[in-house]
Order: sequence, then C-alpha cells, then structure tokens
Amino acid sequence: DRNCCLPSTLADEELSWLPDPILTSDGEHFKPYSEVKGSETTEDDRPSLKSKVSSKTKPQKDNEPPSKKIRQEIIHEDDDNVIASVPNFADSSMCTGQNARAVATCTECRKPRVVYSRTALSETHRVTLAILLSEFDYTCGAPLTPPDSSLYSRVMTKANLQCGVVVEMSYYSTTANIG
Repeated sequence: DRNCCLPSTLADEELSWLPDPILTSDGEHFKPYSEVKGSETTEDDRPSLKSKVSSKTKPQKDNEPPSKKIRQEIIHEDDDNVIASVPNFADSSMCTGQNARAVATCTECRKPRVVYSRTALSETHRVTLAILLSEFDYTCGAPLTPPDSSLYSRVMTKANLQCGVVVEMSYYSTTANIG
C-alpha cells in the first residue's frame, strides 16, 4: 500500500507475490512452492480460514443451573496437561445484542469481540473489566477473565470464536454503548 509503506525498489512487473497454500490431492500436505509459483490460487486451503472447535466438554449434571456449569479444556504446555475451567453459559440466547455489555479486542487479529453478561454491569464491574482487559491479552476463544476474578462467572465472550471468524452480529445490532 503506497499510503503507508515506502516505495518499492522494484518495478510492479518484477514483484512476485507469494501464492496461497494449496493442498495436495490427499489433503494431508501442501504443494511445494515450485509447483504453485506463478499459478492462480485461491484462499480455500488457507489454514487460518478453517474453523475447528477443539474444546473437550465434561458431562454436566442435570440439576445444575446453566450459569454454574463449567467446561473443562485441556491446554497443552510443554507436554504437561493443564486443565482450565471456563464458565459455560450454555444458554445461547445470552449471546444477543441485549446482553452485550462491552467489547474486548483480540490481540492477534484485532477484531472486536462482544462481552456478554446476563445483567447490566455496575460501575465497579465495568472498571474491573477495563483493568482486566488492559492487564491481560485477550485472544479469540480464550477465557475473558482469570478464574480468581470477581467477574469470572459474570461476563463471557463466545467460547468457539477464532481469529478467522467474522465479527458477531450482536456487535452491530446492540443499542448499548459498548465501544
């Protein structure tokens, strides 16, 4: 982009862009650069555009209210398994513009992600959330707050979000001032 970058030292005809990755016929590996160089490619096989849900769900008791159910995720760190408990707000009707309370920005893709809560946040909770978002880096699909936070069971973002997923409709449809 000429508006933000230094001018190129090569002519436009000499610039060769990297082709998009293309899977081989077996779907297990990508074709070598030498095979796709100069050919017309699409973004169909780009790994960051693939959506996959990798969380494991623990069986839940029937007599537990939805807001108290906990989802267990296994996080692999240097061959040690660490289990992180994430509040599972199983009621998908909570993820609406009506329950949108704030916005968290993903540090990897810079997309705004809606923060939901069943009830309006008090001024204290809003300040606490702002401090948490400034102290911790939020990434799509990760828990919004640490487990020891007073907001842990009060606020959430959609758990199945990934950086390749578009911004939620409730971000655009909310009437609250969340930005």
